[in-house]
Amino acid sequence: MKTLLVALIFCMGACGAEKFSFGTAEGPTGFVRVETTALYSDKTGYGFEPGTAVQAQSTPRPAGN
Repeated sequence: MKTLLVALIFCMGACGAEKFSFGTAEGPTGFVRVETTALYSDKTGYGFEPGTAVQAQSTPRPAGN
């Protein structure tokens, strides 16, 4: 049982955090751009629920962000 717990903890740490970019401009390097038309799917693991009216707006990004 301890071996299983250690394996699970290791796997959780190995999974990288996803970085998403929402908006009208290209996002920073390493970020996944999510279009306003992207519907959620199990395959991608991200997206918006069907029937939502998502709008994008670009604003200046503060320095260092």
